Amino acid sequence: MTPGDLVEVFELDKKEPSSWSMQQFEDELRNVNGLHIIAKDSDEVLIAFACSRVIDEEAELFKLTVSDSCRRQGVGYALLNFLLTQFNEMGVKNCYLELREHNSAALMLYEKCGFAQVGKRENYFRCPKEDALLMKKEMKKE
Repeated sequence: MTPGDLVEVFELDKKEPSSWSMQQFEDELRNVNGLHIIAKDSDEVLIAFACSRVIDEEAELFKLTVSDSCRRQGVGYALLNFLLTQFNEMGVKNCYLELREHNSAALMLYEKCGFAQVGKRENYFRCPKEDALLMKKEMKKE
């Protein structure tokens, strides 16, 4: 992800609950610990993105968003697996994320990739208000 991608990223994200402002994306892209990736289709249209951060031996996935027209086609799975591979190469031991409690599609994806629920945060999300499931993946030991 580059600054040139931010308008498309912002447009895709604003369709989701708990969307970020353009300023939040700009700030995150400048973060030295950030790892942000995008996926485009054959016409170079943005179809997915992920924002994460790595600090020492821990990673956190903040956002993984796939356009409506590309869901359930393996795009999110491929993007997440790419990130997890990067995390392994960086020596990450644990990856964390929060997701909306009722986001069953995301929950299935994360469980398929080896994440397990380790907690719950009540009223974590706003607009609409919803609890978050806290998930963790222990990374492969090399």
